[in-house]
Amino acid sequence: MLKRMRIGRSKMKKLFRLMIDPEQIVEIKPGLRLSLDLRIANQDSIFWFFEETEPALQWLIKKLLPEGGTFFDVGANVGLMGLLAAADKKARVFFIEPHPRLAESIRENIKLNTLTPLPQILEWAASDKEGESQLYIHNPKNDGAHTLKEFPDAIGKCKVRTRRLDNFLNEVKIKRIELMKIDTEGHDFQVLKGLGDYLDPSIISLLYVEMEHFSTLSRETWDLLWGKGYVPYLAVPAFIDTLYTFQKLEKMGKTITFFRPVNSLVGGNMLWCKPGSTYDVLLNQYFLKASNL
Repeated sequence: MLKRMRIGRSKMKKLFRLMIDPEQIVEIKPGLRLSLDLRIANQDSIFWFFEETEPALQWLIKKLLPEGGTFFDVGANVGLMGLLAAADKKARVFFIEPHPRLAESIRENIKLNTLTPLPQILEWAASDKEGESQLYIHNPKNDGAHTLKEFPDAIGKCKVRTRRLDNFLNEVKIKRIELMKIDTEGHDFQVLKGLGDYLDPSIISLLYVEMEHFSTLSRETWDLLWGKGYVPYLAVPAFIDTLYTFQKLEKMGKTITFFRPVNSLVGGNMLWCKPGSTYDVLLNQYFLKASNL
């Protein structure tokens, strides 16, 4: 239906919103339920068409996260990605989310599902220092609009605990992480610095990080990860028409991918892995096969 009505989609959504309760518990796929508040922009988007929420990361979880692997969702929001990893791959999931309301939403979403092993929710902000910091709230109707990055025009703020990830990983004695997603609205470089010696492709196999084109912090992030022995793949944006086409191609047995190799800094979400690793080989194979369609 969304494909056929894509031109008038926004108008139809506005109409249907008048008819339904803004607080919903929905089954976004068999065996996975979420509690969503449709008054919040990103939760509203998940409700109407969750496949459009970071489709490259969803593909990555489906294709490359091994069964029973460890997944860190840093900047977890309502927990969609970690819940997908837990439900689809029985992954050992750690949610890191400092926003009190969102952390509570993750707890509720974990309770709504039968997940083994049980995901852990860590209500603090990953950073390069142990202590406390201000969490700046840009827009209460958009859950992607809060950050530790100082924002003078923020409409609100709250004090949150900060932790270095290397200290936490030492405490819980985690030796290997198959996938770590970092989405902390401009604080990603500090999160990576806080990994210390754990920032190593032999320990963290896949890193999914937001990069802004020409941003100083993104350049520092690029140099840091490249210097640690990682190589990058750019996540290609995809919206409803592209996703619909990809679904048809997969049903026909064709290869699709959401990532392409890059050798210079460009804007967008980027996946990093060890050159020559199984993941690097698979990503290249997916890219080459998809390019030949």
